[in-house]
Amino acid sequence: MKIKNLIKISILIFFFVFTFLNVFGKINSSIVVKVGNEIITNSDLKNEIQTMLLLSGKQINQENIDEVKNIAIQALIRNLIKKNEIKKKKISKYSEDELNVYLLKVCERLNIDISGLKQFFAINKLNYDFFIEKNKTELIWKTLIYYTYKNQIDINTIEVENEVKNRVKNKKVSLEYNLSEIELSLSNQDVEKILNDVYQVIKNKSFEEAAKKYSISSSASKGGEIGIFAEKTLSSVYLNELKKINIGEITKPIKNANSITILKINSMNNVKEKDLDLNKIKEEIIAKKKEEKLSLFSRSHFSSIQNKTLVKFQ
Repeated sequence: MKIKNLIKISILIFFFVFTFLNVFGKINSSIVVKVGNEIITNSDLKNEIQTMLLLSGKQINQENIDEVKNIAIQALIRNLIKKNEIKKKKISKYSEDELNVYLLKVCERLNIDISGLKQFFAINKLNYDFFIEKNKTELIWKTLIYYTYKNQIDINTIEVENEVKNRVKNKKVSLEYNLSEIELSLSNQDVEKILNDVYQVIKNKSFEEAAKKYSISSSASKGGEIGIFAEKTLSSVYLNELKKINIGEITKPIKNANSITILKINSMNNVKEKDLDLNKIKEEIIAKKKEEKLSLFSRSHFSSIQNKTLVKFQ
């Protein structure tokens, strides 16, 4: 473990905690959200806000608390809705590898290891087990969506073969996009207003903050970050819009079946390809297309159960 880094972080946290204790008292102690038969207590909200701020490296002050308070509430609500559906369907399997990859990314941002991450939570009196369970819920949700819709994932083999041919044809150099997204549900009655609010937050704060506040995608907790995608694996609709913008810019709203997506290019990279493994390329393209369809099913399924779940603020 990187002891020096942990000591530095601990010293900073020491001062943050005192500030936190002073400003958190200003949050209305009567806040309770009822999600179906479950509740979100003020203690849950306090833990979520503090976790979000400290993991993102933000100072704990009243301004930042007010800024992420609604984001934290929405994140807890989404988590409970998914958790209830998982219990109902009796699903428990998840990818431990995906969980470990995410935890390592968190550790990388804090410049510590897994052991240091646990100490980080302990020092700040944060609920590490809840943090892990919350992320497990997201992964179990992915399993649930796969089990529910796996027989509906039809991949057009002709499209796949054409994409493979294009990759081979342009094998000298391929372009990779590092992307972030904001996804909005079309079920909202006032989509235009929400879009205006999203663009306001992007303009005045950042794309990351807008994603955390408004995006319905699971990537919202990561500020909309969805990773690196080879140009040839992106859908033509997305690629056409991405071609119109530069690094650091955002696309116009892209309408999908049940949602609207705004993409941001974080970076682009030209990758030289030598010997191409056609089977590997084919597998990558199929995997990407399946992931796109599962994401669509995930949004639709969540939207459906969300509309049936009573969420009451008290």
